[in-house]
Amino acid sequence: MAVRPSATRGPRAFQGFDPVNMGFDMTFRRNRPVLATLLVSFLAGCGAEEPSSGAPQVGHEETALAASLLTVNLQTWSGHYLVADKGGGAALQAYSTWAKEWETFTLSDLNGGTLQSGDLVTLRGVNGQWVSADKGGGGAVYVNAPHELGWEQFRVVKLNGTGTVASGDKIALQTSIGGQYVSAINAGGGDVLANAPAAKEWETLTFFIAGTGTPTTPKQRVLNYIQSISGSKTIAGQHNREPNWDPAKWTNTIHGTTGRWPGLWSGDFLYQQENIDSRWTMINEAKNQFNAGAIVQLMWHSCPPTQGEACGWDGGVKSRLSDSQWNELLTDGSNLNKIWKTRVDRLVPFLQDLKNNGVPVLFRPYHEMNQGVFWWGGRTGPQGTRRLYQMLHDYLTKTKGIDNLIWVWDVQDLSWNFNDYNPGDAYWDIAALDFYNGDGFTKAKYDAMLAVAGNKPIAIGECDRLPTSAELSSQPRWVFFMGWSELVYEKNSTTAIQNVYWAGNVLTREELPAWR
Repeated sequence: MAVRPSATRGPRAFQGFDPVNMGFDMTFRRNRPVLATLLVSFLAGCGAEEPSSGAPQVGHEETALAASLLTVNLQTWSGHYLVADKGGGAALQAYSTWAKEWETFTLSDLNGGTLQSGDLVTLRGVNGQWVSADKGGGGAVYVNAPHELGWEQFRVVKLNGTGTVASGDKIALQTSIGGQYVSAINAGGGDVLANAPAAKEWETLTFFIAGTGTPTTPKQRVLNYIQSISGSKTIAGQHNREPNWDPAKWTNTIHGTTGRWPGLWSGDFLYQQENIDSRWTMINEAKNQFNAGAIVQLMWHSCPPTQGEACGWDGGVKSRLSDSQWNELLTDGSNLNKIWKTRVDRLVPFLQDLKNNGVPVLFRPYHEMNQGVFWWGGRTGPQGTRRLYQMLHDYLTKTKGIDNLIWVWDVQDLSWNFNDYNPGDAYWDIAALDFYNGDGFTKAKYDAMLAVAGNKPIAIGECDRLPTSAELSSQPRWVFFMGWSELVYEKNSTTAIQNVYWAGNVLTREELPAWR
């Protein structure tokens, strides 16, 4: 078995988290947001010293005989899994981005029967050693114990209710002797200690029964991560407009300004012939960016089906179909409908290549639906713009089998009738709002997006002026912002760009999980 790299050591002081408001008082930058599965055991007990194997433990013999066994993985708030490095014999860590052998533990429910909140448990790694809170709690956690005694017992605390603990539930693990909670430092990505006085963000674990709830596809891993940061962190993103033969121009510019890479890279299939001809260059950059740790987004500024595949901006992308042309476009089998499908078919090899290479894509087509200047936009009602979006979704996913897309539904801050353009919950994963009307990131816009999104993530789809750290703190549900290419430098000072990229509540590529 190949040796996996250990996480960097050096825990930082515990910081608090408000589980009601889902807000952070973390005043540091995390080394890396991560995906971690915390597998721990705990049992109510007493005594500061680890009992010897011969020491009497009241009730332990009877409960141990009736123990129920589960094969489990545990994932930290940031998405990393708890891992017994090398299968056991060392400190418990939270650096892993997958759930494989080292991340799988045998949980013994010492109370027997179905696992319930409050039950005492132990956890054993693949090499047969138990997870142990050194001295019963207050410091390090190891996977090195040859037995399951006091230091190895933990109490399961269900955080999203009471009673039975099911796969997918949020739990915390409390040492049975000291009463401290097991804590993944920085919410995951490195060290694990048993020193927290309360169950907050760093102590929150998602409990998975192996094989029943662990994300398996790259798309689900990225979407789960985006959902997990909603309410706490915002990913910094940057769009890279034409030319497609230089598809990382503005991403590289941001890095030159801040020393950090945008966490979201965005490209566009585009509409000019020279950029259509360079689509493979853009797609290869998307793969490079994902392999480096970025989240990938793609747009499609397209030409209307009444014109050629390549067209101009004014009079092309910015044009209007007549009502009869629009109705023909929406009519399956019509001439304009066939032309539209042919244009979509030309995107499929690129999207299929990304799928074949394990790259999930945030896909944001027909953006700014309420923006009537684009040929696809400004049409309300069930046969309006949202119907074209639905058609594209169904054709790509159902007819062409492109299932690696995370669908982004996007409107602009120039009207408030967002629901007139809503294609329906089944058609999008993230709702995005573009900010261009000049009055900034107002609470009214934020509240309007929350109203249409419900529990789904919301994002700042495009902006010229970047949000400040303070604005994101007061509007914590934005999961990403995306600056628009050159406009970032026209509307923001160098200091303003640096400040947001260096902010503690903003995530750059360096801090995202290693997707590979």
